[in-house]
Amino acid sequence: MIDSLLCDLRKFQSDKPKAAFAGYFILASALLFVLHLIEMQVGIDKRAHVDSTTYITRGHSECAIVLEQGFKHLPGRAFYCVVDKLGEVNTLILNASLVAFTSALMTFVVIQSKLTSLAVIATLGLIFAPYRLHLGIHLLKDSFIQFFICLSIFWRGGVIWLIPLTLFRPAAAIYYISLFRLRLSAAIVLFSLITVYVVSPGIFTLAVVMILNGNNLNFVFQSYDQVPTFQGNGLVGDLARALLWPFFLISGFFIILSPAMLFYPIALTGLFTIFALYLARNDCNWERVLLVYIGCGIIAYAAPGFTGYTRYAYPLATIGMVAALVGDRPWSLLEAFGPRRSSGPR
Repeated sequence: MIDSLLCDLRKFQSDKPKAAFAGYFILASALLFVLHLIEMQVGIDKRAHVDSTTYITRGHSECAIVLEQGFKHLPGRAFYCVVDKLGEVNTLILNASLVAFTSALMTFVVIQSKLTSLAVIATLGLIFAPYRLHLGIHLLKDSFIQFFICLSIFWRGGVIWLIPLTLFRPAAAIYYISLFRLRLSAAIVLFSLITVYVVSPGIFTLAVVMILNGNNLNFVFQSYDQVPTFQGNGLVGDLARALLWPFFLISGFFIILSPAMLFYPIALTGLFTIFALYLARNDCNWERVLLVYIGCGIIAYAAPGFTGYTRYAYPLATIGMVAALVGDRPWSLLEAFGPRRSSGPR
């Protein structure tokens, strides 16, 4: 029965791609609205995240810096300007719309893939995971981050979408690593290191010393966050965190170490990921899975705590993993800078 329904859906999507995409968008919007109602009923306010209050209180002043001192100050302040110019309610609506769009686009790609019925269901569970939808109905820039990464992988333009991405999160350069072929990613990292060394050897030396010293982070802990940071082990601890935290997040196994109610939605994402990887093991692009793991590892090395880490690494652990599951290969140089094949409705 499920196979028959999927076959019919694929035929409908093939015959009427725009109607199918619109249906996926409406479905995602409805789920976001239902989740919003549930959160309001249980007392999760739209400003539940500390960052949400920060964007409201500092939006005007941070945007004024950009307007007065030039657009070179825009990276890292783009979302402040969005909140300042659109207001809180309109920004929330825009955030939800972006998440609905990315959900619809990824659903379209998954349905048209060659995945089996069960693999499709597991992957859709990853796309519509509660925590991902939760981020879309709060005043956070995560919706924009996911939007630009999703467009860069599944839409036209490729690497071009990474330019506005860095305006919202300058550290998003880390995401680049998981988008290119493994050898190309290694070449980009090596070229970047050489460039920094040549242009500013002092900064390069300082960075190397800080990394080798290890244990440099001021960790921020939530009361429910019991995931080990290995902070007391210097460089070895930092490397252990970079190696283990991606596994904890992608698999959801961190819930065993920190069984907190607020962590269960994130752990559920990991459960869907494990099932999807197993079911799609013959169709999955394992090179991209490895790149996602490496990207998450780099973020773990510099993250201020596991709770914050989940948000920074979540775009890779979801969108990057969906791309891997449908067999989408990382970019070669020509694919990144040339025309990107559209995976969405035409």
